[in-house]
Amino acid sequence: MFVDIRLLDKLKFKRKQMVLLSLVGLATLLAFIYALGGPGEAVSLMLMIKPLTLMSLVILELLNITLYGIAWWLILKVSHNEVKLSECIVAGYVSILGDILVPTGITGEALWYLYATRRLKVSSGQAAISIVVHRLIDSVLFTSIVIVSWLRLCLLFQWKTHPLSQYIGLVVLASSSCFILLYLLLHVDLISDHIENLLLRLSKSKFFSKFEILKFFNDFREAALLMRGNTLYVTLITLVLLTRWIAGISIPYTVFHSLGYAVSFWLTALAYPLYGLTLLLPGGIPAMLGILDVTMISIFMLLGIQKSLAIAVAFITRLVTITTDLAFISAVTACVGVSELAK
Repeated sequence: MFVDIRLLDKLKFKRKQMVLLSLVGLATLLAFIYALGGPGEAVSLMLMIKPLTLMSLVILELLNITLYGIAWWLILKVSHNEVKLSECIVAGYVSILGDILVPTGITGEALWYLYATRRLKVSSGQAAISIVVHRLIDSVLFTSIVIVSWLRLCLLFQWKTHPLSQYIGLVVLASSSCFILLYLLLHVDLISDHIENLLLRLSKSKFFSKFEILKFFNDFREAALLMRGNTLYVTLITLVLLTRWIAGISIPYTVFHSLGYAVSFWLTALAYPLYGLTLLLPGGIPAMLGILDVTMISIFMLLGIQKSLAIAVAFITRLVTITTDLAFISAVTACVGVSELAK
């Protein structure tokens, strides 16, 4: 593998299991497509894509994955000023590659944490809060994009009811908790006594000493207070992550238009985060191959897209994003070297 295979072994996954799970995902996708009537017309649509369009899609995907690490760099800059931008970008790449190869729901965060503590020598508390803040701000943006896109589409198409209504309601309700968590995180001093008492109980565990737990919490609290006092950085982080969302949404949007179908930007803005939730499932299938594709096609169809067009857009989008991520990130990590994460 492009990343030291011991990283995957630590997560209890073997290459044979990954291949087997990938085959299961592909079989699911093929069965789904043939249940819809086969890929015939979709293939004809896919052949319409132009090389220049593919190049623009690759650029958008590279922007998407690079902004991921830039946002983390801005978060770390608040409490760890000597950290390098290039290192944070590579850390973001490693996290994304981990989520692609072994999507357990926490693989990316685990590799990110190891990268921060072992390679960048960031304290465990600062590393933890930087990753949590990154995820929470990203989740807040996710919720905001879903709500705004849904409302725009309801006004545009005058929807009163829709098959996705209940699903979107549950998604928004669940992810809205991120607003509360982010507030509590940045105001951790308000509940620090309760958290400290809880952590001290954990210190009785044979795995953690009292000193380690208190140091972790103090670093965590200090970083949270620094973050709260730097509204400029929080604003910049939000803008960077919002730009990342726009870059990701623009990929299927560009594919639609390149095939001659002028869909609303808000339609792809709604579909993109919804089918992206599949990547959070702990299924273990590399890149959620087949499963995410089925979800993507289904959501497009529920939003009124013709099935052959939905299949074509899903295939082109996935082909570009997966190959770009694997080829580019693997090349970068091979050049930089990340073997210390497996120690």
